[in-house]
Amino acid sequence: MTLHTVAELIYWSYANLAMAHDGINRNIPTYDRTSFMIRSRLYIGLQTGKYQIGTLFDDERWKMENGARCVYCGSKEMLSVDHLFPRFKGGKDNPENFLTLTLLSA
Repeated sequence: MTLHTVAELIYWSYANLAMAHDGINRNIPTYDRTSFMIRSRLYIGLQTGKYQIGTLFDDERWKMENGARCVYCGSKEMLSVDHLFPRFKGGKDNPENFLTLTLLSA
């Protein structure tokens, strides 16, 4: 698949995140047909305007209401908050730039 515009890249990335989120929620070891259908339908829906990308604020609010989880592995243990865009690269200290992550033990 060749992506030609910034919007297409963003939509594809967002659809991949939705597919990963579904995999974590269903606790599946590898993606299945449902996973790929979610990605495909969301990507096409974003391209056609049927769906819209929610704000990171909405995602943070959902996490607060439903219990925080690591955005990568889904764990609820040893959580920390980090910046999506680092401060030294111009990232801000606001909810839209925060990620909930599991701390790695040494």
